[in-house]
Amino acid sequence: MPGDVTTDHRPFDYAHPPCTASLRPAQPDEVDLRYLGAGGIFLGWRGTAVLFGPFFSNPSLLANLFGNYHHDRERIAAHLRGVPLASVRAIVTGHSHYDHLGDVPVVAAMAPEAGIYVNSTGTAMLGAYSSLQQRLHAVRPEEPFTIADAGGAAAIRIRPVASDHAPQLCRSRRWPCNISACRVEQPWTSDFENQAPRDFCGGDTFAYVVDFLDGDGRVAFRLYYNDSAPEAPRGVPAGDGVPYDVAILTVASYFHVHGYPEAVLAGVRPRYALLTHYEDFFSKSEGRWRFVALLSAKKAKRFVERAVSSGTISGELAPEPPVCGAAGAGWTMPVPGEQMRFHARGGN
Repeated sequence: MPGDVTTDHRPFDYAHPPCTASLRPAQPDEVDLRYLGAGGIFLGWRGTAVLFGPFFSNPSLLANLFGNYHHDRERIAAHLRGVPLASVRAIVTGHSHYDHLGDVPVVAAMAPEAGIYVNSTGTAMLGAYSSLQQRLHAVRPEEPFTIADAGGAAAIRIRPVASDHAPQLCRSRRWPCNISACRVEQPWTSDFENQAPRDFCGGDTFAYVVDFLDGDGRVAFRLYYNDSAPEAPRGVPAGDGVPYDVAILTVASYFHVHGYPEAVLAGVRPRYALLTHYEDFFSKSEGRWRFVALLSAKKAKRFVERAVSSGTISGELAPEPPVCGAAGAGWTMPVPGEQMRFHARGGN
């Protein structure tokens, strides 16, 4: 990330980062947010946690083209080693491409208390996993679901918002620009390792409004999350008067749609923004990252400039320092594995 958009005016080199990700215990009034990579997020709140799109297997481009999907169980376990899986009560995806849904069966086995919330295509593709069927929930737009803590009290409320997935290779909505833009209606009868990555249809795409609730059921902290870049005005949540503290925004392929991120930011107006899903998920490299295909340093900088110049990020909130990654006024693009802790503002 070029230095002319960072607070310290120094470029941040993700291929040779000057820092490493770190973890610190979150306090009771803090939201524990960790960027897992490839758009994946861990959210923890008072002993209850949610995983969004946990994905670590990162099959190579060659494997994508010519092989079946393969779970890299060793890499999955390594990346989740510091994650308190016993506290995870939900696993959620915004759509069902392999880089969001692919590792869910393995992660779900490691987090046995977690319900699985995916679109109808995702529930169909998980059809071969009999042990997961009682935990599966099909997500529908504007039908909120609540995640309870270990004692059964409502801790986190999640509202799905109808969204969109940018074409991967160019602006056209047709193949080959738009890959795996399909649906699955009949349950799969074989597991993911008998499927090619290109067979993972995206299905309906959702963004999410995530509310962290205090003991009285009021919103103590609100977050917006997407795992793909939407064409405006898709992905913009309806307002209800509760302000947004953080927006988690996908960077990949933003240049293949119109009006993003400006339309989302105008609808959310967060106090802080986290930029994610920017790194190459065809690579298994550790501690050294490059941008995802077609995303250059110039385009990454342009995303930041557009977000900041929209005037919709107040910058009134910041994570507890330090955070490893490029950062500027009101935004951070953290390295995979990094944790950010935000103080809740109290109930609304």
